[in-house]
Amino acid sequence: MWLVFNVLHLSYHMQHLGMYGTRNQVLNVVTLTLLVLSSAALLGARTPRAATGGHMVMYMIRMDRAGADRNTVEEGGPSCGSR
Repeated sequence: MWLVFNVLHLSYHMQHLGMYGTRNQVLNVVTLTLLVLSSAALLGARTPRAATGGHMVMYMIRMDRAGADRNTVEEGGPSCGSR
């Protein structure tokens, strides 16, 4: 949703740059382009839920009582109601 808004916002301002001074033209283009790129990067960084079977997989490193490291994998998470 933010990506669509930011693309439309950038498009509008690119068509109306003539009403601004040089400094504001540059700042509009740079700032709004960065917003579009940030929105696209965040959208691309999302992990689809289907890739994890619909549940969040949590990797936890716990220390046992003897002090040795033990790696454990727990499926689920706070949103699934299991810990």
